[in-house]
Amino acid sequence: MGSGNRSNVGHEVQEVVHEAAERLGADLSRTARDAREAAEELAQALRRSAGDVAERARDTTTEATGALRTSIREHPLVWVGAGAGVGALIGLLLTRRR
Repeated sequence: MGSGNRSNVGHEVQEVVHEAAERLGADLSRTARDAREAAEELAQALRRSAGDVAERARDTTTEATGALRTSIREHPLVWVGAGAGVGALIGLLLTRRR
């Protein structure tokens, strides 16, 4: 093989390697962009889901608070007795530890 042929083959190899590197770089850029877009979509979905959960928790808390207030208003002596019972139980537990 003459030096001209070797030089030509070497140049062709460099071109092929350069083209492959450019394609690989473009593929990596696309993959990175796709991954970034997927991560952003996932983050948005998680924010929406977290907002939905927080809203349901607020609604449930509001309903429970309303029900508790109604129960206390309708049965105040029951709640006074329950409070006294819990207080007595805590008192017993604290005095037994000493």
